Amino acid sequence: YDTDIMRAILSGVEELCGKPYYRDQRGFPFRVIADHIRSCVFLISDGVSPSNVDRGYVLRRILRRAIRFGKLLGIDGPFMYKLVPLVIQQMGEAYPELVAAEDMVTAVIRREEDRFHETLDAGLRLAQEIVARAREKGERALGGQDLFRLYDTYGFPFDLAQDIAEEAGLAVDQAGFDEAMARQRRQSRESRKEKGGRDLALLLSRLGQGEPTVFLGYEELTAQSGLQLLAREGEAVDSANEGEEVWLIFDRTPFYAASGGQVSDRGSVAGQDGSVQVESVYKLPDGRFVHQGVVAGQIRRREIFTLRVEARTRRRTAANHTATHLLHKALREVLGEHVYQAGSAVEPERLRFDFAHHSAMTGPEISRVEELVNEAIAASLPVTTEEKEIEEARREGAVALFGEKYGDTVRVVAIGDYSKELCGGTHLSNSAQAGLFRIVSEGAVSAGVRRIEAVTGAGVLELLAAKERSLESLAALLKTPAEDLEKKARNLLESNKEYERALNRAEGKMAALQSDGLLSQKISVAGMPALIARVEARDMEGYRALSDAVREKLGSGVAVLGTVLEDKASFIVTVSADLVARGVHAGNLVREIAKAAGGGGGGRPDMAQAGGRDAGLLDAALERAKDIIASLYGQAGGS
Repeated sequence: YDTDIMRAILSGVEELCGKPYYRDQRGFPFRVIADHIRSCVFLISDGVSPSNVDRGYVLRRILRRAIRFGKLLGIDGPFMYKLVPLVIQQMGEAYPELVAAEDMVTAVIRREEDRFHETLDAGLRLAQEIVARAREKGERALGGQDLFRLYDTYGFPFDLAQDIAEEAGLAVDQAGFDEAMARQRRQSRESRKEKGGRDLALLLSRLGQGEPTVFLGYEELTAQSGLQLLAREGEAVDSANEGEEVWLIFDRTPFYAASGGQVSDRGSVAGQDGSVQVESVYKLPDGRFVHQGVVAGQIRRREIFTLRVEARTRRRTAANHTATHLLHKALREVLGEHVYQAGSAVEPERLRFDFAHHSAMTGPEISRVEELVNEAIAASLPVTTEEKEIEEARREGAVALFGEKYGDTVRVVAIGDYSKELCGGTHLSNSAQAGLFRIVSEGAVSAGVRRIEAVTGAGVLELLAAKERSLESLAALLKTPAEDLEKKARNLLESNKEYERALNRAEGKMAALQSDGLLSQKISVAGMPALIARVEARDMEGYRALSDAVREKLGSGVAVLGTVLEDKASFIVTVSADLVARGVHAGNLVREIAKAAGGGGGGRPDMAQAGGRDAGLLDAALERAKDIIASLYGQAGGS
């Protein structure tokens, strides 16, 4: 911490908190913050976003720990983001990618700080409630279960809860907290164990190691092979019959196992007297490929099988995978080099690409990315693969995906001179085979992570065909040619506005007429003119218009109207200005009336509305309105 790099960051912390840094124990919070901000900057620039799982959880925890120590130094608001420029000034020359990512890193940290301070505020309110309850009950310590709820629900640090308790003269139930934490961990382990008991990977590990499966799928879609293992219902068997679900491990296979976001191949496995329709394939840690499916006929372990990958789905998956690489490159060109893959799904029907970026893409940005990918497809770029030493691949500019594990030798997929990534998936041989590329949607996954869903080739044609069918259906419904739909829609919208205006005028007239009839029901309650009536209304707008008309014609007095809207009781109470001056309050009145219909509400002294859950109690509530007015304001009318 005495190096120039760390000292510069520590000085920044000193400036933020207004306190000096000491090299002894007093400087511990400074050192935590300096260390953690450096870690956060590197993690975020590498594409990690704060979350509740995996590496995102690590980032969130270290960032929140630093914020906690900032509070100990008297820094109450967001501050970590202000230290980002200091880190980049010190490290940017050696790591130029930090300079390019500065704005994005700052935005992600600021957003996460804001969210955590909101969480802390909510947790502080709950903590104060827990302290107040403990005092009321005469308890000497805060309960462990309550403290765990603070921690589990709000991420509220235990030591902060301990500080709050000490300030209130209370102890904390550390043992109860630890027990609740241990109980949650046990439940989590049991849940994983229950799931794992059904998982073939654990079954096979109990059956012992086997020889890795030889993968032929980069060059071949069919192959013949013998079986290493045939399993059914958690046991190794010699044969399986019609309708039984089985797991198969072959000596070699053309089937791609789900990995790196790409789904497994589909296809069939045929023996002498039966076959298996392969539904999924996955790879075990020891390199064996497990094929899962349901038997038709009968299969036996000691026979040679013909394995056949479904060519159409393989082609569509390969097109989407190649397009994913093109998309990744295009995003970095349009949005900046800070963009990194944060997850993906490559399927025959579509591709999904998650990437680190601090804000929603604009329409022009989406269009430009789509244009760049289609240009690369139209350029008919060759797709080549090579096995290389990982350091050599990196020197050549191959993009390694954060979070993926690589050996000393890696597979490099290059699409012309446009894209080069480390990848073990299946691809096209030429970009032109993807046909077309179309972005279907762009949206947020979590703070700092965006998601694009897209289609290629046949998927684009299917998307366009679906849209064309929708247009044809709409054209038939509106009885107009498809090319005139926009004009027809505009005319209908204008006509609808005209009808709405006419309807509003009619409702205004109806409200005036209805209000005239209602005035004959006016009575005197506690010396005040009062109108209490059930009315009919088409919607809330008409209901309020009627209430306004009644108030205007009633003059001095109280009006209580009730109706049923959307199968619920609804009440509006209005009070004239002279009675408001005497203390009559519409909000208090409507609240008590609505209670009689199982509801509640309130509002201003002159006008308020409320709802009741039980429409069947509307009339009973209106019957009680007279007594409620008299009991609340018996003196107001005569004072």
